[in-house]
Amino acid sequence: MAVFASAAWAQVLPAVERVDAILGHPLVIPLRVDDPRVLVRSEGPAGRVRIVLDDASRPPVSFFRLEQAGIVDGGWVGQVPQYRALPAAEALRRASQPSGVWYALIELPLEAVTQGIWFGSERYEINWLPDPERAALESGGRRLWASPVPPEARTAEPVTRALQTLNADPFQRWRSRLVADGITPTGGEDRVGADGTDLEALREDLDAGPGSHFLAELARHHEARWQLILGRLALIDEEAAVRLRRRLGGVAWLDGRWMPMWTPDSSDLRTLQGDLLSPWVDDRTRVLRALGWLDSQPLALAWVLDDAGAPGLDDTRLNTTIELLSLPARDGSLLLEVGGSGSGPTLETVPPRRVMRVSTGVPLVEGRGRGPDIRTTTVPIRIGRSDASVEAMATIPGARPPGVTVGPLLRDWTMPALLAGSPALEALPPPGVWSSGQIRNTARPGRGGTDDGWSVYLELEGPGDRDAVTIHTGPKAMPHGVWRINRDGTVQRLFGRSDLRSLSVARTPRGWVLDAGLPASAIDDDGVLRIGLTRDRDGERTSWPRRMTPGQGEPGRLPIDTTRWSGF
Repeated sequence: MAVFASAAWAQVLPAVERVDAILGHPLVIPLRVDDPRVLVRSEGPAGRVRIVLDDASRPPVSFFRLEQAGIVDGGWVGQVPQYRALPAAEALRRASQPSGVWYALIELPLEAVTQGIWFGSERYEINWLPDPERAALESGGRRLWASPVPPEARTAEPVTRALQTLNADPFQRWRSRLVADGITPTGGEDRVGADGTDLEALREDLDAGPGSHFLAELARHHEARWQLILGRLALIDEEAAVRLRRRLGGVAWLDGRWMPMWTPDSSDLRTLQGDLLSPWVDDRTRVLRALGWLDSQPLALAWVLDDAGAPGLDDTRLNTTIELLSLPARDGSLLLEVGGSGSGPTLETVPPRRVMRVSTGVPLVEGRGRGPDIRTTTVPIRIGRSDASVEAMATIPGARPPGVTVGPLLRDWTMPALLAGSPALEALPPPGVWSSGQIRNTARPGRGGTDDGWSVYLELEGPGDRDAVTIHTGPKAMPHGVWRINRDGTVQRLFGRSDLRSLSVARTPRGWVLDAGLPASAIDDDGVLRIGLTRDRDGERTSWPRRMTPGQGEPGRLPIDTTRWSGF
């Protein structure tokens, strides 16, 4: 328990409610600092920062400023923060009030076990946590740590790419070990020497400067915490440990490949970590806390793949295609029920951690082509005992002058967006690469039929020559025509018998524009244009009208009634 601080000592206090120390590891702790300058003058008897143990010994202390150095686009795993750490003196040389969080790295000797620690005149109890290998000694030969990822998935390119990105984040680097070997405290001869030395840590220390050394210790600190949690949980309740490992580092089969499917880093996850290491809970409470968190996670994900469906339906409904991913608490298939169909719900069986595609009829909320606006309806979904829903298109908008708005083109789905059920999360491309335009009819009044004169006009921002737009017409998987238009004005017909009716491409100060005339064959016999667009710029794909999953081959379609451009 802390006592009132004296003004004789600088106000440098822990910025956490509880001080957790792991045997054999330095204490890594965030700080609240009134005047950062005292950190530079903390050494020696004249120093105003007092950090001592109960026996009055002063452990070696180093102070660092942890700063966010930027955000990396991790693709499927979303945006990942990157960090740098600066020793206190260097941080203050660069700025009198540097941004970021102050940390102390405290080397605690073994004889410090059971002692408390003093920051100035305030004493803090230490929650002494055992070395992670202690759980292994208590296991009686049982395997407590195991990867939640099948061997063939650990080397899958999307998984290794995601982990490579996360390795630069000290708060998430532990996931690499979880995927590799279940975050076991000893990872084989390539990691641990004959005398038990942690070779990976030794290599990092030899190669690192002070800031890099601190980042490595911060990463090892969080790795050890999850080692303790998963090892202890496996001793108490093996099934709960398996479920938690899968949520923290699992995968799913999506678009013909293994993809990461784990709970992203968040304050909620860090709160769970702290709760499961609390000295105030017994084993039963610890398991209940883990199960409570697991039960709060989504058991099923759903998203709309395509709104337009196939031609030939009546004018009262759209044939919508939905993709679903089951993430069950336990292995086994679940019963799926999808509402929205005019002929009753769709019933299917969904395998675990595999994507399933279903089609359902969505009733139109108004007659075809009545207006240019798009209206949606909620389609209820039930997988097992889990409820979900998606917003599906419930209109076939009519094309009216000046045209149907296209865009913005959206980035592929990310894991955080799918898990959150948020189509808008991280959907927009970064500034400077916007794509938007119109679908319009340029035929002179009274000339030709409803399938003549239709074109796609797009304005595309961004530099670079590796830039192309692909126009897909006709139903998904049964296109009428597909054309790829490159920034240099060249065009490739990828599917269909008809070429574009016309094409104009021009460079602009901010990028380029195109105006592509569609052939009459792009439009269905009933006057509906089903169209979807993708843009591939330097390997970054965006699409319209729906976001796509990373391995999806073609975009969904927007159905547009072209018969009412010049009339009612």
